[in-house]
Amino acid sequence: MRVAYVCYLSTLAESGVTRKLEAQISIWREAGHDARLHVLAPCRGAAPARRLELERTGASIVTFGSAARRLDATLALARGVRRSAPDVVHVRYDNFVPPLPLLLRDSLLVVDVNTHLGGEFRYRRTATRAYNAVHRRLVLARAAGIVVAARELRTEWAATGKPCIVVANGYDLQSVQALPAPPATERPRLVFLGEPSAWQGVDKLAELARLLPEVDVDVVGYAPSSLPGAPANVTCHGVLTRSEYEPLLARADVAVGTLALHRKAMKEASPLKLREYLAYGLPALVAYEDTDFPRPVPFLLQLPNEEDNINAAEAQRVREFVASWRGRRVARDEVAHVDLRRKEEERLEFMDSLLRSRPART
Repeated sequence: MRVAYVCYLSTLAESGVTRKLEAQISIWREAGHDARLHVLAPCRGAAPARRLELERTGASIVTFGSAARRLDATLALARGVRRSAPDVVHVRYDNFVPPLPLLLRDSLLVVDVNTHLGGEFRYRRTATRAYNAVHRRLVLARAAGIVVAARELRTEWAATGKPCIVVANGYDLQSVQALPAPPATERPRLVFLGEPSAWQGVDKLAELARLLPEVDVDVVGYAPSSLPGAPANVTCHGVLTRSEYEPLLARADVAVGTLALHRKAMKEASPLKLREYLAYGLPALVAYEDTDFPRPVPFLLQLPNEEDNINAAEAQRVREFVASWRGRRVARDEVAHVDLRRKEEERLEFMDSLLRSRPART
C-alpha cells in the first residue's frame, strides 16, 4: 500500500506523539509499504532542528504563522497528499480548516481517534466546539474506517455503522532498554511525564506529595509556575528531551500515569506515557482502566477515576505499593503485548482489508 499519514501537531519538538509517528512510519516501511508523514503545524512550534530530523525521514511539513494563514497551509497540505497519490490516507483526528475530507474526496480515508472528542473539546473555545461538531460529521461521512485507541471509544464511533477497530497505543520496545532499579536505601521517588492539561491531574499529584512527605516527586513537562504552592518534595523540571529525563526515570521507584481522566468524561484509555514507563521497567499508578490491562496486574496500582481520588486512604495504598516495588522492575515479557509493532500489524491489516473491499473505480 501507499499510505499518507496526515496529522496536525501543535509542536514538532520531541514528544511521545512525534516519536510514535516516526516509529509508525518506520514500521510500515519495514512491512513493505510506501508510507509518508504529512504534518500541519504552527510556526511557533516548528522546532527547526527537530523539523530537519523529520524531513530527513521523508516527512512533508507545512507550517502557518497565523489563523488567517492556516487555511492556505491546509490547502497546501492537501495538495501534497494528493500529489503522493496514496491508496490510503490515514488521518489523526483534529480540527482541520477547511475539513480534509472535502479536500481529499477521492482518497480512501481511515481516521485515527485517540480521545473522547466531546470530553476533550469541552476545554476549547465555543467556536472551536461548534466547528468540531460540523467537522466530525463531515469526517464520518467520508471515512472508510475508524481506528480508536480504547474500547470505550469504539462504542461511540461504531454506532456510526462504519468499520471500526480498537488499536491501543503502543511503544517501540526495541528503542529503549529497561532501567535497573535504584537502591532501596535512597528516599522513595515518583516520576511523572506529561503535557499540561486538566485531565493529567498534576494538581492531584501535588496533593499526593503532601500526603507522602517521605516521597520525592519529579514532574516533567510542567514548569514550576504550573504548580504554585506545591510542597517541597515536588520538583518541576519543565520540558525535557528523552535523554534529559531518562536519569529521572532511572532514579524513580514508581511512575505516575493520568490521574484525572474523568475530567474529559473517559473511564478507559491507552496513554503513551504508561507504555513508556513500562518499556523502561517502571511500575505505575493510574486512575483509569487501561485498554491493554483490563484485569489487575501487580505492576499497576489503579486508583478511583473520580475527583476526590487523592485522600489519606488512597495515599496509604500508594505508600504500600511503592514500598513493595522498591529495588524491583517490571519484566519485559509481562508487557510485550504493548509493543508498537504488534499494534501496527493490526492497523495495517485493517487498512488493507478496507482497500481490498473498496469498490473498483469506473
